[in-house]
Amino acid sequence: MRNLRGWVLALVLAVLIASVAYFGQPKQDSPEHNSNSDAANGTSAARFFAQAMGHPTSQIEGTFSPSSQNGLMFVFTPTSPYTADDADQTASWVRQGGVLIYSSEQGDPQLDRALSITRDSGFVSSETEYANPVLEGVTTVSGGSLAVPFLASAAQVPILRSSSGYPLGYIQKLGSGIVVVLADPLVLCNGYLDKTDNGRLLSDLLGLVGSNSDVAFDEYHHGLILSDLAPQAWVTTPWGAAILWFLVAVFAGLLLRGRRFGPLIQRPAEVARADAEWAVAVGELLRRSGARALTLGMLATASERAVALRTGLPAQPRDRFWNALYARAPELAGELAEAERALYGSAGGRAVERRTALAWTRLPPGARAPPAIKDLGGSMTGSTTMTAPDFYARFREQLVKAVVGQEEAIRLCAVALVSQGHILLEGVPGTGKTLLAKAIARVLTLEYGRVQFTPDLMPADIVGTAVYDLVNRTFTLRKGPIFTNVLLADEVNRAPAKVQSALLEAMEERGVTLEGKQQPLPAPFFVLATQNPIEYEGTYPLPEAQQDRFLFKVRLDYPLPDDEMEVLKRWEAGIELRDPIKAGVEPVLGADDIEACRAQVAKVVLDEKIRRYIVELALATRNAPEIALGASTRAEVLLMLASRALAAFEGSEFVTPDHVKTLLAPAFRHRLVLRPEAEVGGQTPDSVLEAVASRVVPPR
Repeated sequence: MRNLRGWVLALVLAVLIASVAYFGQPKQDSPEHNSNSDAANGTSAARFFAQAMGHPTSQIEGTFSPSSQNGLMFVFTPTSPYTADDADQTASWVRQGGVLIYSSEQGDPQLDRALSITRDSGFVSSETEYANPVLEGVTTVSGGSLAVPFLASAAQVPILRSSSGYPLGYIQKLGSGIVVVLADPLVLCNGYLDKTDNGRLLSDLLGLVGSNSDVAFDEYHHGLILSDLAPQAWVTTPWGAAILWFLVAVFAGLLLRGRRFGPLIQRPAEVARADAEWAVAVGELLRRSGARALTLGMLATASERAVALRTGLPAQPRDRFWNALYARAPELAGELAEAERALYGSAGGRAVERRTALAWTRLPPGARAPPAIKDLGGSMTGSTTMTAPDFYARFREQLVKAVVGQEEAIRLCAVALVSQGHILLEGVPGTGKTLLAKAIARVLTLEYGRVQFTPDLMPADIVGTAVYDLVNRTFTLRKGPIFTNVLLADEVNRAPAKVQSALLEAMEERGVTLEGKQQPLPAPFFVLATQNPIEYEGTYPLPEAQQDRFLFKVRLDYPLPDDEMEVLKRWEAGIELRDPIKAGVEPVLGADDIEACRAQVAKVVLDEKIRRYIVELALATRNAPEIALGASTRAEVLLMLASRALAAFEGSEFVTPDHVKTLLAPAFRHRLVLRPEAEVGGQTPDSVLEAVASRVVPPR
């Protein structure tokens, strides 16, 4: 009975091993671009694509014979060479009316001879291939990194060229048939059909024959390849099964014959060790073997991970960890950075010990975390009682390190941020519009995204779209760059109105509609858009509905001469103001700080007389003879919210008429449409608003 149990156990193990060997193998690569392979460089998708278009498909195996006349045949990278008879037979089949799609990296000598194909001796870039107009609807296709170009004759019309102009594909009329030769088969492979116009190229090639014509794939000349040696292949052969069962029998025999010699020796229990201990132990081993760079990298990673665990910060991404650490615990960050410099500057010894002490994950008994870390509560300042004046002081303190002479713009950006509004920055080139936006994103420890608006931009490039996954055969949602906290829309007036309108829903509703479903945007969401007011060639003026979404239109004028002198001095001192990080701007405010400041703003008292004053100012713009279109109701609401924020920044407990008048021009100037006679008379929205404000009596 005991022996029977052993044989049953051996049989179960044998079946388990055979199952794992047969079914548990990963998908193999397909360098020959097999039409049965679902790998990224396989061509099974091309076969399914042809079937979806109504073409009967087949695979040439066993003996080589081209498909029926007036059909289409794909030949991908022959690994078993064509004979002279096979090549001549293929060329004859084409001359009688067949269509051949021949795609190979290096080509086949006999088939190249039969089709008069001449290949160059060097390689050119094929990541982006440009199509000639002969291909309808195909502009560019994406392929591998390098390909061997062709030396096309007069009868061979190029259809694809590299970025340097070399032919990477051509079409040729041969007798009654057609030959299409491609230098890079990857443009038709599974993992590339969803790139640029690759799928359209495949559709055009299949369109060279009738809708019911046969489409064949030459698998005969792929021969025996590496994937044929996989366990799935040899296990099913008689000799392979014999070897497998022999190995199973040997394993089962050893298992049944096994004996225990003496009593069992208990394994000692493992002692939990800190990350720093593992780092030092492995580091010393690697250092002795000469792997110094790897040693230092492991020590640095383990130490930073342990410090992140102590402080409650995410260890990845690494740059964000360091930025947050400097803001939350500057002393600890400085000590860790100094230890890292010492570590990389020496071979070990005291530097290793110093980092070990910093990274130790177990605090001594009774020890307490530093106050700046313990009382953090998610706030970058280490305090849960963030006041509005403190918020603005920290915001301005960092921005003036990079942006010089634009105090009003900095103040308005801070007001818009806590008022949940958006900013339209307008100014001549070189006055710091993009720099201001980048510096604001740097000050806030939030996600930052940038979109460079161009005339060929599409709405899907901003909000995202659904992409068909050829491998999983499902649609997946690919979100656009608008899914961020701080969005820089650079040169927003260079894109057409339909692209600008993609921001309408996002700026007002804090969400976008993708595939019929509302997708919320991360909170907070803040848009900083820039535009050039003097260059109108190739630009599209923002529509009134788009401009009305912005809280302020901030004009960045030339700085004063003293401020420009300061800019030159900083550059001369080696401070690159184009980069906020190099200018010394640090992330000091987080999402919790913004929410705390908004809570302070909500406590500011707004008297009934101030609300009436705001409404009267808006009515005055609508009734002014110089204005064709006055301020909207949204303008009144945003001016009210912004006035409360400005009052809070100044430490006031209530809104005054001066707060309203200060923000009147930036809040209304982009919402007004002047009459032609007013523009001819040299009036501007700011001058008209100044006159309007003088007509309305402020409350006392």
